[in-house]
Parts: sequence; C-alpha cells; structure tokens
Amino acid sequence: MAGSTTPRKRTPAKKATTAKQKPLAAGDERDLTEAPEIILDLDALDKADYVPDAVLKPFVFKHAEKTWQLADPRDLDWRDLMRGLRNPAAFMGMAMPQDQQEAFLEQPCPGWKMDAIFSNWQAHYKVTGLGDLNGLLAS
Repeated sequence: MAGSTTPRKRTPAKKATTAKQKPLAAGDERDLTEAPEIILDLDALDKADYVPDAVLKPFVFKHAEKTWQLADPRDLDWRDLMRGLRNPAAFMGMAMPQDQQEAFLEQPCPGWKMDAIFSNWQAHYKVTGLGDLNGLLAS
C-alpha cells in the first residue's frame, strides 16, 4: 500500500531538568554542598528582644485565704498552650507553680471571680486573647 500513511507512535517528551536542588525528604542523607540559610535562630532569640514590653514579675492573687501565682502564659510550652486553650482550668494550672496546681484546682471559685482572675492576668502581662492562640502568640 504505497502512499498510505500510518500515524507514528509519539514518544513522551523528556522532562526538563532544572538546576534547583529539591528539598531533602525525611531520611535523605545526601551531602549538601551548601548549608541552607537560617531565617530564624530560636536558640539565639531572647524574650526581652522579641517581647520588649514583657513583664518579668509574676501575677500574684489571693483566693481562699491563700496566695497564688501565675506566670506569663507566653512562657508556656506551645503544646501546653494548645491543650490549655481547650481547657481553661488546665491552662491556668499550667501557668501556676507545680506545688500550687492541685490545691488551687480543688478550691471552689465562682465563674465571675475566675473571669476577674483571667482578665487581670491578661492585663498584668499585657496579653490579649488568652482564648485565642493567634491572639496569645501575637501579643
């Protein structure tokens, strides 16, 4: 059959290679010739530099004839912050010295007094949004 044309199979085009190096996958042990640029060095970050108006003295309040103390909530570990935002009583306990936690959480306290503690705690440390992670972390 002279003159008949049959379509030729097309071979897929080869992917172009780029000069960019792909990010390393977990467990990839390739030797990098250049170390990646460090954008943020948390090991060198100081709270006073990052939070210039940070209050250093603890928030101290009296309840049930005892004195209690709450640390700056920004000093809590981020995992505790995540758990605490779902449970305000646990959140408050995490900010207290360990030897006060159980005794405080056993004390009855009306909701309006807890509100007073939370609002004054926030005001003391100049923190907004204890109920909101973004507000807490961005304070």
